[in-house]
Amino acid sequence: MSTAAAVLTSGNGNAGATSGASGAVASGAGSSGLPGSGQTPSGWFDSVKDSGVKTWLGSKNFPDAETALKSYHNLEQLMGADKAGRTVMLPKDDNDTDGWSALSKRLGVPDSADGYKLPMPDGVDDGFAKTAATWFQKAGVPPRAANQIAEAWNGWVAEQVKAGEAADRVESEKQMTALEKEWGNKFVENRELAQRGYREFAKQFGLDDKAALDRAESVLGAANLTKFFAGLGALNSESSFAGSDGKGGFSTTPAEAQKQVDAIRARRIAGEINDYQWRTEYGPQVQKLGEIIAAAQKS
Repeated sequence: MSTAAAVLTSGNGNAGATSGASGAVASGAGSSGLPGSGQTPSGWFDSVKDSGVKTWLGSKNFPDAETALKSYHNLEQLMGADKAGRTVMLPKDDNDTDGWSALSKRLGVPDSADGYKLPMPDGVDDGFAKTAATWFQKAGVPPRAANQIAEAWNGWVAEQVKAGEAADRVESEKQMTALEKEWGNKFVENRELAQRGYREFAKQFGLDDKAALDRAESVLGAANLTKFFAGLGALNSESSFAGSDGKGGFSTTPAEAQKQVDAIRARRIAGEINDYQWRTEYGPQVQKLGEIIAAAQKS
């Protein structure tokens, strides 16, 4: 079988090998019509109508049609017949605008950013995807490659979000551990005050959903947010935010007051509230809560 080198240089070799059998034809093809000679090519290819092809055949010195066809056949085998129609022309350089434009079209780059259908996670705004599509279109990125990049980006962002959430949880736990040490034996009591403060004021502060509460925690920190609501709970218990009747909490309902009374009494029975705490703090608190309950029963 002929090698590529043999195929591509077969003009000279075949011409010499067939000089005896078809010397007149070979010499005729070689002596007439070469580029720059000013002569019209002539030989076995005289019947070819396309002047460009005819000149090309004359320049190759093929002794006959079979040799020319065999050269083409070998070249096709070298390139691969399955690649026919799928070749592309590379641009000359970075400044070859027309070349890059032609290559982009050949690769299927859409004419506008709207031609991209980039994958996006559920529930995520597509604003970034639209912006990225303009970048891809301007850079001549084929849709298949653009989709792969978008999928990789989505995966990376998801990993970063998970890592950030994990880091936030670790930091929150660290802060709450430190807060428990800071509050000591009053931690449970202050935690209940914080929970009460959150229940009473969350809606008014726009923190009545988990997403909003998480955002507040990310800004203030777990410990500071807990202290904030504990302070609100304490103020409410002391009637610093008393309502129009001057007897109860800012928005404490009779049902909520009864729950608080029951919780305080349960802690008193369990020994979690000592005598001093009862006299100075919880006793007065229960009295005020009792007034709310009594006022509701009279109305």
